[in-house]
Amino acid sequence: MIDTHWLDKHAWALFEDVPDCAPWFVWSPIIAFAEKLEPEVGEIVRNVLFLFVDGELHMYFESNEFMQAGRRLLERIKEDPSIMRNILQRIDTYADELLQASSRMREQTVAALTDRGLFEWYKKTYAIHEPLWVLGQAVNYLEHENSLLMPLLKNSLLEDGVPQSRVQSVLMVLTTSPRYSFMQAEEQDLLKIATGDSSASVEDHWKKYQWMGYGWAGPPYDISYYQDRLELLEGDRERSRSFVKSEDAYALDVEAKKREVKKEYSFSEKTLAFAGFVEDIIRLKAYRVDVSHQYYWSMEPYFREIGRRKHLSVRQLQAVLPPEMEDLLLHGRFDENQLNARWTQDVIFIKEGTMQEEPGPIAREYLAALEDITGFDTLPDELSGDCGSPGSARGEVCIIVDPKDIGTMEQDAILVSHMTDPRFVPAMKKARAIVAEIGGITCHAAIVARELGIPCVIGVKKATKFLKDGDRIEVDADNGVVKKII
Repeated sequence: MIDTHWLDKHAWALFEDVPDCAPWFVWSPIIAFAEKLEPEVGEIVRNVLFLFVDGELHMYFESNEFMQAGRRLLERIKEDPSIMRNILQRIDTYADELLQASSRMREQTVAALTDRGLFEWYKKTYAIHEPLWVLGQAVNYLEHENSLLMPLLKNSLLEDGVPQSRVQSVLMVLTTSPRYSFMQAEEQDLLKIATGDSSASVEDHWKKYQWMGYGWAGPPYDISYYQDRLELLEGDRERSRSFVKSEDAYALDVEAKKREVKKEYSFSEKTLAFAGFVEDIIRLKAYRVDVSHQYYWSMEPYFREIGRRKHLSVRQLQAVLPPEMEDLLLHGRFDENQLNARWTQDVIFIKEGTMQEEPGPIAREYLAALEDITGFDTLPDELSGDCGSPGSARGEVCIIVDPKDIGTMEQDAILVSHMTDPRFVPAMKKARAIVAEIGGITCHAAIVARELGIPCVIGVKKATKFLKDGDRIEVDADNGVVKKII
């Protein structure tokens, strides 16, 4: 039986729903909230539920604790901005290190490694992954459920004399990174192949970027994904050529826009500091996730080899929590039933500061109770959230909560989802606008929408429950409003 007394005495909020999320990944964020963040930023969240039900991860947090932790961290950053700079610099460093380690992993002849050698690679690379994701949760205190930095930056812009009507556009300029994301780099490389400006083949391109479809548990993109996109681009080479832009040229354009807006307004040091933090947070969120997905993809050959030796599937090995890998590899100790259960019905949670795990049907009971607690009392006339990318659009709703269903996305529909990750990109590229239930300005939906230049409203609670496929809606991203068109 679930502990209803514990649930009832706390204010719960859905943090994320992640389809097809490997259980081994969650160890880093949950250990962050349980203990690792306290020495880093002085804050922890004492009540967290990570529910695995039929392969989908549902993450619930005690919202008052999460908000309090975010506010306290923000106050510390106001007093000493170097705290935030240090966190962001270390995220950047760990991401670089994990990217390099993943490249070295792919050069290994995995079958030639001993069990000890396989474990040492796992241990060494996960030792980079863990602090990368621990520090990432510190950023989530500020810009996920809470969205604390953005209101502060908007108020600072208003204080600097930016009219309300221009705040969103100025904010976009100040927080846009001059560096290409992996998604932008991949698009440019494919455009160059389509226009004949690159000697690379579509197979070369696939080998370089197939990991982008891997996500948390695979599989990577098939070559046909890139063949289909290339065929469309080659169908109109002149138009495709108009989109080709080197990263240097892109950076010059971004920096020129920043200089223009800085000439127009006299921004305070506070405004520029917060804008710099938001720019780095947005860039590093995408970089951290992309680098991690490369790492998970690079890890699969190791899992296949371990599975061959221990008679386990890759999916079962993706359910092995990091502290358990030494026992499995070096001593042959593991519980196959527990590994299967972690994908289908399992709870890993922090209860009043103590971390526990409880497999079995109780996971479904907790999920049903939490969905009831956080559901609508009555259906609203319209939904509200935050602006992830400015603009407005009207169109028909297409709800996609599982990346396996991206094929249902129609051109110019409005994509509505719990949240997005790189596996959703093919559908996002067809969208007229994006509505996401979860996340702040640094979430994947907001980042990609900005790169695509389409409106996006984020943090729209229960959008997938309020809206239905085919509903006509208006998305007013500037004001963070989504409403049905009657």
